[in-house]
Amino acid sequence: LAVTGDFTIESGGSFIQNGTLNAASKTAERAITAANWADPLDGWHLISSPVASQAISGDWTPTGAGNDYDFYAWSEPDNEWKNQKVSENGIITFNVGQGYNVSYQQSGTKSFTGDFNTADVTANLTNSSSGFNLLGNPYPSALVWGTGWTLGNVQATAYAWNRATRSYTDITTGDPIPAHNGFMVYTQAAQNLTIPAAARDHNAQ
Repeated sequence: LAVTGDFTIESGGSFIQNGTLNAASKTAERAITAANWADPLDGWHLISSPVASQAISGDWTPTGAGNDYDFYAWSEPDNEWKNQKVSENGIITFNVGQGYNVSYQQSGTKSFTGDFNTADVTANLTNSSSGFNLLGNPYPSALVWGTGWTLGNVQATAYAWNRATRSYTDITTGDPIPAHNGFMVYTQAAQNLTIPAAARDHNAQ
């Protein structure tokens, strides 16, 4: 596909790339609603980047009064959330296939810019503490969980955060994982897990 100018997938859009995409720029947008900043349980979103080497600075780290944010990566070995604002944690770019937990004081549309991931992605899962690993859909489309995956030691049920209920929702085999979405998996033992590009799908979830 050859595009004269910019190629943008607006928030809620879906794109499955099986060939070559040529464009001046390639962007996938993600609208994120604001949190009630007085309520620490409100407004959390599990997110994931559909491009490689996406910087976390910029859109993802707003500044100014009334425009605060929280941005965390989950560490299974430490069994804790690592704060992006702590420089020693080294959370500078989105890792492909990894999920992150974010919250924003103001609503806004964030951008992922670069070449869209089109190949299988392999995640290194650990079981040093809880066994729960936060993965991310690495594509600008939905991803069908379980079907065509080789789960090995990974539990057949995954989990997505439900902002409305403030709890995790079960994702069972055949369920969609939305574009740009993080999801928790539980593994009984350390292993590599391949997120298959063949599992990409169009779904409005």
